[in-house]
Amino acid sequence: MKTIQIVLVILFVASAVVSAAPQENSAAPSALPSRPLSPMMTEITAAMEASQAAVAELTRGLAHASSVDEVMAIQREVTRLKDEARLETFRIQLRYAVAEGRTEHVAKLESLLEAMTAPRTSGVPVVREPATAGGR
Repeated sequence: MKTIQIVLVILFVASAVVSAAPQENSAAPSALPSRPLSPMMTEITAAMEASQAAVAELTRGLAHASSVDEVMAIQREVTRLKDEARLETFRIQLRYAVAEGRTEHVAKLESLLEAMTAPRTSGVPVVREPATAGGR
């Protein structure tokens, strides 16, 4: 059963890698004239491209994974990298908003980043019994 699971996961991921790979014959649409990116967008683009390259490298490693545990570890790392890239784009936006004095935008971004980086709880309340004099 585990072998079937491994094969299915590897086939699924391999098909995703092949379909996501750039096509050599695909022509980039050039209907719109390109214009230079703002400094903020240049930073965001660089951060996203670095993240995408790291994710692609990990995804290529899936073909060599020999167990479900390895596949799951790679998937967790891919998720972590994507989450970190998302955070980095918000951090870049926050830095520019602060520099430009856009206080309302700063407050929204700070709130968003705080919510995204706050430790997650399980949602199950913890009930602790008070210690007794006997020390249990």
